[in-house]
Amino acid sequence: MRATFLVLFGVIFGIIGIFIFQRFFSIDTLAESVEEYIPNTLRQKIIPLENSKNFLESEIVRLKKSGEMFVLANLTTMQLDVYENGVPVVTFPIQAKGREGSWWETPAGLYSIKIKSQNHLSSIGNVYMPWSMQFQGNFFIHGLPYYPDGSLVSTSYSGGCIRLNTDDAEKMYKLVTRGVPVIIYEDFDNASDLKRNYIFGPSAITAQNFLVADLSNGFTFSSQGGDENVDALIATNLLTAIVSAEYMDIERNIMTDSSDQVPTIKPRLESGKKYTVYDYLYILLQESSQEASHVLARALGLSRTVDLVTQKAQAIGMERSQFGDLQTVGSVNVTTPTDMYQLLRYMYFNRKFLLTISANTAETQVYGAPAFKNIENFNLFEGDPEFVGGNVRQIVNGTNGVFVFDIPFGETVKPIAIILNQSTNIESDVRAMRTFVQTSFRN
Repeated sequence: MRATFLVLFGVIFGIIGIFIFQRFFSIDTLAESVEEYIPNTLRQKIIPLENSKNFLESEIVRLKKSGEMFVLANLTTMQLDVYENGVPVVTFPIQAKGREGSWWETPAGLYSIKIKSQNHLSSIGNVYMPWSMQFQGNFFIHGLPYYPDGSLVSTSYSGGCIRLNTDDAEKMYKLVTRGVPVIIYEDFDNASDLKRNYIFGPSAITAQNFLVADLSNGFTFSSQGGDENVDALIATNLLTAIVSAEYMDIERNIMTDSSDQVPTIKPRLESGKKYTVYDYLYILLQESSQEASHVLARALGLSRTVDLVTQKAQAIGMERSQFGDLQTVGSVNVTTPTDMYQLLRYMYFNRKFLLTISANTAETQVYGAPAFKNIENFNLFEGDPEFVGGNVRQIVNGTNGVFVFDIPFGETVKPIAIILNQSTNIESDVRAMRTFVQTSFRN
């Protein structure tokens, strides 16, 4: 009798134990708890980047809650809404946007209505754009453009602006005022779609700070010091390239002068020579030319370029970065690896043309080969079929670098950002991180 009671008691206790274990200690929870103790320098935190993935989404929520009027243009659904008091008061179909990957790709970000013109004449396209509302540099929301002779521009073409039907553009023009916030938005993957299969990665990385994350959804494979301040010279060069693309014609000629001969790794410029914006971008993005950076900034206005770079950084979610003098290394210009992720994400989805220049894979059929000869690409991975683009810069304590690779995961390909600060062996660090990502995760 006593033995039967003990067996019965054991069975009941076991059932209760199993229930408690399943209720409070699921396999996933247990695995995640164990992972906290894995001594792996390449997997300290496996979570979505809150700020990177949700920057524009959080701004949409904030503006809806505020009740103020704002414009939301979704480039994925091709729909533009004007919100007021948290709800859309008008909705318009977007007829055209800039071609993805091109110089004129429509830039996502947080902007505002700056200039309004009932019939703006574009100096670049030499076309009239009815009911134009500028939101960023050369980019407007407007109706169907037409040439001076009255003939209409092809409905399938856009120079990067958001085109509405002319009647819709007029309605929006009369509704919104200067200063109204404009969010240009694209839908991306959901970070929760990535399943977690972990194995040990490399035992050591030489970089002081690093961040490895998926640009499509913010999923962080690994990070160390992601929110710490780091030197911003790469950020200033890339942002200078971006604002040059968004505020100047790619074929604009700029003459060099003696002020452009600033310290740089590979001096090239002679006073009195003329090159296009396109030409300068090649040596800026491949050779980290501070001379080219200075020429482009001077053409826009040196102090104005600082303002444009600062505004652009804020527009794409680089909330911790600050810029004072773009030619100065030090505390006056600072960023973080997390903010650099934001910058690479913007470039991949909105200014991929610049990344392809940095990788020396840009199409040259339209604008031809750059005027500068024997350009030396410092970005390490030129010719690598997975390398999309990046930038490398030597500093006192090592090397800083940002890289984007299209890494295959089974039948899909994901854009992966690798960001390093103060690496003493940057090529080895990048290769180790790529191996870690490819062998430790599946989509």
